[in-house]
Amino acid sequence: MKTYAMPVLWRWLPWGVLRWSALVFLTLAGVVFVFDVIDAIDRFADSRWGVRNTLYYLALLQPGRWYEIAPIAFLIGALAFLGQLARHAELMVLRTSGLSPWQLWRYVATAGLVVAGLTMAVGEWLMPQSEYAARTLSARLRPEGKSPGLWVRDGTNFVNITAVTPDGRLGGVWIYRLDEAHELQAIAAARSGFYDATQKVWILEEVSERRFTPERIELQVEARRRWHSELIPETLQVLWVEPQRMTLAALRTYIDFLRRNLTDASRYEVAWWRKLTLPLAFLTLSALALPFVLRHGRTVALGTQIFAGTMLGVGYYLANQTSAHLGALQLLPPMAVALLPTGVFLVLAALMWRWSERR
Repeated sequence: MKTYAMPVLWRWLPWGVLRWSALVFLTLAGVVFVFDVIDAIDRFADSRWGVRNTLYYLALLQPGRWYEIAPIAFLIGALAFLGQLARHAELMVLRTSGLSPWQLWRYVATAGLVVAGLTMAVGEWLMPQSEYAARTLSARLRPEGKSPGLWVRDGTNFVNITAVTPDGRLGGVWIYRLDEAHELQAIAAARSGFYDATQKVWILEEVSERRFTPERIELQVEARRRWHSELIPETLQVLWVEPQRMTLAALRTYIDFLRRNLTDASRYEVAWWRKLTLPLAFLTLSALALPFVLRHGRTVALGTQIFAGTMLGVGYYLANQTSAHLGALQLLPPMAVALLPTGVFLVLAALMWRWSERR
């Protein structure tokens, strides 16, 4: 490839992949939103929700959907753009002019890193806040007693919190106190609570505690009680969302908290590694896209190749989703579980490259 053509290709090829990926992304985002609306039809007629709250709730869910569909949109966009080049013989001209598959991958991978950066930005700044707001809205509008709340271990205590407001106040706190032999000693219930930052202690309000002794059950009622805990409002707020929707900093903070409380943190470690290695996932998808279009015109129709590549990308997405649950089995270290799908598909892409070149 002539050196004078390189700046032109750097402007043309990555931008083409980005343009097609954006078009596919908008299409998929629209389809996903329609499915969300269909799934939420019952809420529109619910007097607690209504149209306004339901639409607001659906809007809050969309950043999480964008984060999930971005890799698939990129792969389909890259396949569509490269397929267009192959269909008009432009890819053949580039190849005969000296453009190697490695150089072509660099252009596609550059676009992939741009999409990865935008996706990570959504995952770090927009998605956690919107997911927390959606969970808070859902808990507020759910009928009394129907919210599972948040379960967390605090030393020898197991705590259930029904709701956490944006200002850090707690609603419906249940504390199950166990001894070192894991026998239930007491159950405390508080109507609400707030965090005293100056003294670094929780103040629980309208507390009733039942203590279990061999002879009887003792009831103690207090207007207020100080509750010393390692939990802080910031930790509780990020825990209101699922691990894969937390920020990297929040995940690391909670992983350290779980380790201090001798609690399994593998689920959160897998999520942390998956978010941290997201650019590697996009590089793998870039490598998966090329073999399907490099074989155009030889044995298989281009449309079939693009469809096969898209199905492979969907399989990669499903493998990533499955790996998040495999971490709970503790068969492999969390980092290995998180990188396993990427590693497998990266090897597959390398084999497909080699086979494509030999053909």
